[in-house]
Amino acid sequence: MLNLKLLAFITMAIVIVAGILAGLGIHGDNPEEEEFVAEDASEIAASFSANYSGFFGEDFYLANGYTPAVAKAYYPNGATSGYGSDSNYVTFKVMKDKEAAQAEFSTNAADYSNQIGKVVMGSKVIGTHERGGLDDAIGYYNNFNMGTPSSYLYYSGYHGNAFFESYIYLKGQSVNQDEVAKLAEAIVDAILNPKPVTEAKIYVEPAPDYKGVAQIAESLEAFCLTFGDYVNDYSVPADATGPLARIADPDGKYYVEVTKAADPSEIYKSNVDAVKNKVGTTVMSTEVLPINAKGDFTDGTGNYYNSAKVSMIDYIGYKGHYYVHAHLRAVNVTDETAANMVEALSSEIAAWIQPMLEAYGNVNEDFVIDQNDVDLLKIIIENGVAADYMYADANFDGVVDSNDVAYLQKIIGATPANPVEVKHLNRFTKGDYFTVSKLPVDSVLMTGSSNMFLMAKYAGLNREIKGIAYNGKIDASLFPEYQWLFEDASTTFDPNTNLKYRVGGSAGYFSIELSTKHIVNDGVKAIITADNAAQYLAGSSSSYANCFDEAGVKDNGLSVIRFKAASTDMDEYLSDLALLAFATGKEIDLEGMKAWCDVFFADIEGKLSNVDDKVRVAVTSAVSYSVGSDNTVSTYNYISSGTSDYTKVAVAAGGEFALADHDFKGSSSSAKMTDLGLWLKDYDVEKIVHIKTAATSGKVFSWYGGTALTDGKETLKIGPLALSSTEAYYNNEIYVVCGDMPVPLRIAYVAHVLYPELFTENWADSYNKSYSTKFLGMTESQIENGVFFVTMDDLGLKGGA
Repeated sequence: MLNLKLLAFITMAIVIVAGILAGLGIHGDNPEEEEFVAEDASEIAASFSANYSGFFGEDFYLANGYTPAVAKAYYPNGATSGYGSDSNYVTFKVMKDKEAAQAEFSTNAADYSNQIGKVVMGSKVIGTHERGGLDDAIGYYNNFNMGTPSSYLYYSGYHGNAFFESYIYLKGQSVNQDEVAKLAEAIVDAILNPKPVTEAKIYVEPAPDYKGVAQIAESLEAFCLTFGDYVNDYSVPADATGPLARIADPDGKYYVEVTKAADPSEIYKSNVDAVKNKVGTTVMSTEVLPINAKGDFTDGTGNYYNSAKVSMIDYIGYKGHYYVHAHLRAVNVTDETAANMVEALSSEIAAWIQPMLEAYGNVNEDFVIDQNDVDLLKIIIENGVAADYMYADANFDGVVDSNDVAYLQKIIGATPANPVEVKHLNRFTKGDYFTVSKLPVDSVLMTGSSNMFLMAKYAGLNREIKGIAYNGKIDASLFPEYQWLFEDASTTFDPNTNLKYRVGGSAGYFSIELSTKHIVNDGVKAIITADNAAQYLAGSSSSYANCFDEAGVKDNGLSVIRFKAASTDMDEYLSDLALLAFATGKEIDLEGMKAWCDVFFADIEGKLSNVDDKVRVAVTSAVSYSVGSDNTVSTYNYISSGTSDYTKVAVAAGGEFALADHDFKGSSSSAKMTDLGLWLKDYDVEKIVHIKTAATSGKVFSWYGGTALTDGKETLKIGPLALSSTEAYYNNEIYVVCGDMPVPLRIAYVAHVLYPELFTENWADSYNKSYSTKFLGMTESQIENGVFFVTMDDLGLKGGA
């Protein structure tokens, strides 16, 4: 056993020696340093954002959604779309302690190690153990070339309880060890020197390139070179932005200007007199002549002259949201060349029109108003480019600012119980117009036509409809869900009768007494009707007394929402469907419908591309034919004009409107005749199409139910018989086509009757099946059982030998 005295001596000696060493300034090991502890990941990411500006990106930004536990710094290098570029990031995590951070790192380290040395995309993956002042770190990168020099870097590590991982993707650059070292130093600096999040860089996404009119103007170069013969150089100025752009010759004297506006008709109205007033004047000893052609424009006018020195064309027109002004120097202009110019110009503009929800607040011009519009509105306000976006002024006060962001959020959150005023487009035959409605609504009165019920069916409206105005029932097989609304149908409409759902004796007339009952009892907030100014909400008539006009409806606090329910212009039609869905808070597969229409119309256009001689066609609507006991024939027939949607069906199907030269008295959609069609002999009509909805008199029949040639046969005979003095009847070339079908399907079957060799009946049936199963909720067998057009032979009628 060690002697206790000796132990005490040794202990004392150690103490003495230690004291001597301390006196000499000689120390032993320092005490272990206190472990580093990070507190807030968001402040680390903010610090990295504020200070780092390396070759991985000009700037790093603090990403939304940061917390004290996890935060991300990222940079937008365009590798992904949308929110900056989330695939390029450094993510920081604050763990509970160093051991947890080390464990998290170990997982990454194992994965990274497995990648090092592999050959990926033809290049070897390089590893890096660059640590800088970190406790540990590992990374790997690959510089490769798949047509474009590119590289990527994975880099992860930890310091104390602060863990990070990063991924960077680059185009046109390569990674090297020096840049990894700079990145490591910046990460360490951020961990050790956190900053308040208020000091971080916040990313403001640049406004999307405004493609509208500048691109359209650029596309008109070939047009200008064709019709502007004196100039061989047209271009769009490099600084052309906003809602107006022009393509012009080098001196700017000859040009085409395109303006995008919510209501281009207003621009047209302010300029039309100046253009028209020049007609008849003399320029350079030459009379200025008119250009009356409109082509595809909704409206347009112009003038031209040919002097000894120069020929000039000046034309204005508009379609969709585009107003166009063409001022071109040309060679020897004639009425024909001027008309060709208008046709080409309007066709160019029409090609750019896209369907959209035409309402203020639809900033990105798609089919809906949603958070995407809010996000874009913030961006364009930040970038000062609000003038480029025609619906950015959500609260329609003439200024685009933060108030519009707040108002747009109110629109998105609106309900029928808490509606919001929205400015939207109404289609109208006297000129489309903007109106303000409180939306959404869930209690409406509606025009009771087949076309309007088709729109309601797409939107899934049912019990929201409290009353309808109509003069005939709708197809029970196509519209089984709406038959309850016809419970009190009667052949003679009497507004003094206690009608449950019927509010008008015709589709366009709404009895004030009957409508008011639903306004009071059912809380009706809107009337949904069609675009025809003469027939829909036109007030009282000789047949229907005490009816609402549009002003009267609004005086009662209701909104009026108008649709062009039979439009053959699918851009218009889809836009109106978007408005119906928006106004009622419903959803419609508009993208799917647009895709279907694109394929369908491209198919028709392709098949018609080699048709040189188009079939000359006339179209009929309402008819009457009866034979008295004395064999006297009583008849009338309404022949559709070129402005009629019925005629436009035949034209869309490839027909040539045979009555283009007939005077239909201005804007009249039809002309009445009582001579069995005898006056048509002057117009070389090859085929006649009678578009007929399910019977409104006589036996009720169903096209979709397949009873057109049984219950409806005698009714359908009236159409051809009322035209029995025509060449078309003599040649057995009168056809009756279902008017209850959606417009594209009408076009399909009319295309078949006009060009049976190009468009077979099976072809039309196949489109009917695909459309009806996709958008109408029907089965293929239901379509197979239907009858959608009939020939004279089907009706037992025979013309000449």
